[in-house]
Amino acid sequence: MVHLKAAHAKTFRQLYEGCSEEAMQTVAGVEEVARTNLPCRPGTAVGVLMAKARIYSLRMDREGLERFLTQFEKECAGTAVAEQVDIVACCERAFAYRLMEDWPQAVRAMERERELLERRERARRQDEVAGLDALSRRFYLYVQAPTQVADLYRFMGRVELAAAEYRRALEYLDAHAETMRPLDHYMHRIHRESLCPCRYKEEILPRAIRDCEAGQDSPLGILARRVACEADQGDYLMKMGLAYRQRQALQAALEHYDRAQRAMEANRCAMDSLDPEDQARYLKLGQHVLKNIHVCHRELTRLGQD
Repeated sequence: MVHLKAAHAKTFRQLYEGCSEEAMQTVAGVEEVARTNLPCRPGTAVGVLMAKARIYSLRMDREGLERFLTQFEKECAGTAVAEQVDIVACCERAFAYRLMEDWPQAVRAMERERELLERRERARRQDEVAGLDALSRRFYLYVQAPTQVADLYRFMGRVELAAAEYRRALEYLDAHAETMRPLDHYMHRIHRESLCPCRYKEEILPRAIRDCEAGQDSPLGILARRVACEADQGDYLMKMGLAYRQRQALQAALEHYDRAQRAMEANRCAMDSLDPEDQARYLKLGQHVLKNIHVCHRELTRLGQD
């Protein structure tokens, strides 16, 4: 008997070890069983099959990714798993195109995912809209997802669109602060304070909005665009490179960090004119960039030795 959950776990363990060929073989060995199980075990079966998309993404194989996802979406259209497949396909496209640094395609996939999730959330029964799971879903849908889209808009230079997304997320938190309080408490309890609704409300979103509202040629506007945005993209790529032992992602992260570092050096005078809070923020960001450059170099050296 083929255990799909075990196969799924094995596939991702192989991916985290940087072994995409072995991971593809694992998926191929259970693919037929997974397709047979789609009607009765949709969650597990879709997860196993979508692991193939993750493999194409990590190989930077855009053609293979789109061929697989498009075919899978067609096969499932009109079935009970169609909605789930469409949502997961959007997630995989967003992951792939962020990794490939195709920002417009990544934004398109993220927007489509949000549209599908919003439709599903509206259709939920009353007993499915309470509790921490429901709060987490809504926090992702109305706060984290718009913030992620806005971050990419900023990097693309579409600052007005970014600001609108940030404001929409902040308005949601302002209107639902009391409702979100249990999620805050839970995040603190499991030591994930960086993902707390209150941190988005009090720090992340107001700061991002202020950066967007600063004139493009103002000291804050220049540093936000040339330093903070580059560092953000470097952070994402480094995180993926470390998670999947992915050389290309680590090298791309280094390029972003290098641009951030050079921009910081070139704009020392702009930093001196910032208010003390922003000066401290960018000094801390500079230290963060330096530390991550060392991490990327160390990991690339390690990968070269394996």
